[in-house]
Amino acid sequence: MRYFIFLLVLMLISCQEDSKLKNVCADPIGSRDVFMKDNTLFCFKESMNGCFITEFTATTQVFKAVNYSGKLLGMIIDVGPVSCLGAVKIKPATGFVYTVNAVEKHGYVIKLPDNTYGRFFVDSWTKSSTGAISQIRITWQFSF
Repeated sequence: MRYFIFLLVLMLISCQEDSKLKNVCADPIGSRDVFMKDNTLFCFKESMNGCFITEFTATTQVFKAVNYSGKLLGMIIDVGPVSCLGAVKIKPATGFVYTVNAVEKHGYVIKLPDNTYGRFFVDSWTKSSTGAISQIRITWQFSF
């Protein structure tokens, strides 16, 4: 009987350990990884109103909507910390702006003037010897 109780306790402990396994976050099918430097233009649609540019300085890093030929601009929102692009699951109804700070391990949703959406995730960045951001790696997807 003691042997049975001992085995039962061991099984419960092992089950408890299994429940602590971390969730695996997978990037969705059709997503792409891109390395972007300062002043890199990236577009979610071929038309220029779906484009954003990176701007890095020693103290700030931003994603900014770009205006071409007077067309309506796309807008962007930081949806906060996420573990991968697949964790960006919501399309907020409000709060979109034209410029946001780039933050490592944050997700972003893009809303274009034709009410289509894209999303991206700042996976990592590389700093230069001066401490300024020299390159950002993002994973992105359109449409979302």
